[in-house]
Amino acid sequence: MVDIWQADSDGLYDMNMTKTEQAAYRLRGKVRTGERGGFRVETIRPAPAHIHFMITASGRPSLVTELFFEGDPYLGNDPASQVHPDLVHALTLRDEGLVLEPEFVLES
Repeated sequence: MVDIWQADSDGLYDMNMTKTEQAAYRLRGKVRTGERGGFRVETIRPAPAHIHFMITASGRPSLVTELFFEGDPYLGNDPASQVHPDLVHALTLRDEGLVLEPEFVLES
């Protein structure tokens, strides 16, 4: 299972909005992977440009991480100091839009 959450194009998470602005679970979701662990999600580009992931699989420790987009101006200003070079990924332009193709590995 892949649990994903992100900010909107103004940099706001649903929990940062007033009750009148907030939609429950806005820009959050869970996706069940295929047999080989693959999944696909279509979303907007958040600002600042990173997306959070929590990945769980039976019999394995959970992985909680975030991926950052190469070239994002906020990379050097991360207040939580969580930007590690292994977490910065390039976006590829394809017919369907910008594509991010990370590979997650869970410990056994």
